[in-house]
Amino acid sequence: MNKPMKADGRANIERWKFGPDWPGRRCSARTRSGKQCQKPALKGKKRCQLHGGKSTGAPTGANNGNWKHGQFTKEVLQRQHRDRAVLQLLRTMWPLIAKLQGGTATTADVRNLRRLEAIFDNYE
Repeated sequence: MNKPMKADGRANIERWKFGPDWPGRRCSARTRSGKQCQKPALKGKKRCQLHGGKSTGAPTGANNGNWKHGQFTKEVLQRQHRDRAVLQLLRTMWPLIAKLQGGTATTADVRNLRRLEAIFDNYE
């Protein structure tokens, strides 16, 4: 690749400045003045190294310095979500079971109950 040269034989470094005409990918951060950061984004990232492009995020679990009890870890929240879904499913099934035991269930009720039982079996 030919580098533009100055009259004294040195490479023209004006070409490498990251000004408004630079064609590469820019950092997507905003400066305090509200303008976009002029630095180039790191490869595969949206930010430059000054605005968090090198960061991989905070450590998770007990490695985090703010770890207290684990009550809101991803695993616990997923289990709570699953338990709530099962409880809602059981609340939906209960009236259909009562109808079936009382002998007043229609064929549609029986069909719906079987579908709900299949969903319930998948949760277990």
